[in-house]
Amino acid sequence: MKSFWQIALVIAALMAAVFGATYLTQNTTRVSAPTTERKEDSESERPSTALRPLVLRDLWAVWDRSIEAPVTFGEEAKQIDQARFVKYVEVGNRYQYDFWFYSQHPQPVGIGLEYESCTCTDLECFIFPEADWLTWQRETALATLMATVTGGDVWGPAAATVLMRTLDQKNSWVSFGSTASGKGNRAEAVATVPPGRPGIVRVNFRPKKLSEKSEGDGVRIILQALLDDGSYKTAELGVRYLAVPPVGYAPLILDGGELDVGEKRELECYLWSSTRERLEPKLELTGPSSEDSHDPCVEIGKLVPLSAEEMKAFPARLTASYGKMYEAVKPMCAYRLALTVHEKRGGKQLDIGPVVRRLLISTEAQTEPWKLPITVFVRGEVRIIGGDDRDRLSLGSFKAEREKSASVTVKTENRNLELEVVPRTDSSLKAELQPVEAKSGKEWRLVVTVPPETFIGDLPATTAVVLSIKGSTRKVRIPVTGNAYR
Repeated sequence: MKSFWQIALVIAALMAAVFGATYLTQNTTRVSAPTTERKEDSESERPSTALRPLVLRDLWAVWDRSIEAPVTFGEEAKQIDQARFVKYVEVGNRYQYDFWFYSQHPQPVGIGLEYESCTCTDLECFIFPEADWLTWQRETALATLMATVTGGDVWGPAAATVLMRTLDQKNSWVSFGSTASGKGNRAEAVATVPPGRPGIVRVNFRPKKLSEKSEGDGVRIILQALLDDGSYKTAELGVRYLAVPPVGYAPLILDGGELDVGEKRELECYLWSSTRERLEPKLELTGPSSEDSHDPCVEIGKLVPLSAEEMKAFPARLTASYGKMYEAVKPMCAYRLALTVHEKRGGKQLDIGPVVRRLLISTEAQTEPWKLPITVFVRGEVRIIGGDDRDRLSLGSFKAEREKSASVTVKTENRNLELEVVPRTDSSLKAELQPVEAKSGKEWRLVVTVPPETFIGDLPATTAVVLSIKGSTRKVRIPVTGNAYR
């Protein structure tokens, strides 16, 4: 019965619009055909029904009627407007909005299409059959009579059901096709509305790309109400939407900072969807090596749904923690995901230096997964002296046509430790490790050389020299930075 009452409210609102709306007089214009204009019947002398042949319930799609239209200004009004008039959608999916109308013209009125702003749309029209309309009127009249006696609701569910059940008759829908006449030109009628009959114009749309602005995108439609005297009225309709990925995440990078011997770092991120009531994403770990997908040092927890209270505060929390780019987030569901990075776990030890893993987040609707970087800087028994604060070797700025060299000192307190450069066929760097005298432990001078015409611009973020520790699978990674110019 709940669905019946919801349907009844739609009909009630439509009929309320018939008796009270002034949409068309405020938002339409009259264009008369020169060859059919009758001078003796000026516009000011015509009945009001001629000036408002069709009454539309909405001129802009209202996606959430439970939210009242804003009566304030500023940021609060913007958020209310966004929630009421903007629908969150996914790229490639098909969506629709029904614009209800009612004819109050004494003669049949044609409906035509003058303009549509996007090729991502197609339009359909539905006119309620006469038999169902008459039945609905009888049921409504009976409900009205009963209401005066019992004080009940005029818009009974039985009456509404009689009218609404015909919407499933697909052969009763008429497609507008590619019939737009162009602005200022009289359109061809694709459907005719008898006097006093209600109907629906359905706007179907399929977003082609993600929205670039937080206020979203829109579809504009200009319809024509074609009158029997050759003139017509226009009504501009609009649908607003925000095309977003099926799943969002924050932060954009999980940085665990420095990780010393035996330590672990607990990290946290959030996943949500503005288009789905629940998420079951596929989570995979990846890294520079194929073995990194099963790295026991990176422990992925379970998705934990946020509570109702947490959901209410979620957009504000994202904005406060990660920036204003999350102000427009309107989640239907949200989850917390915990990750733990261990310096050593399961018989494996992370390499010394910067370590990067990526968490791949995907759903069946995505062609490419999101890649959430997980970064830590691992300290160990090998240290770099003469590099920057992240133990990187800097080449500085240098001319691309000239050879460039720089060096750092590699040190360990373990006198039994042996290092050697790992040869890499894909590397454009030349690296040489030279032993030097040390007062304690062991030291090497690492000389890195870039041949002429090797780089232009900033060196790729993956540029590095890798050292291996003899007798161990563990390696030392030393990033190399610089900028080659002409």
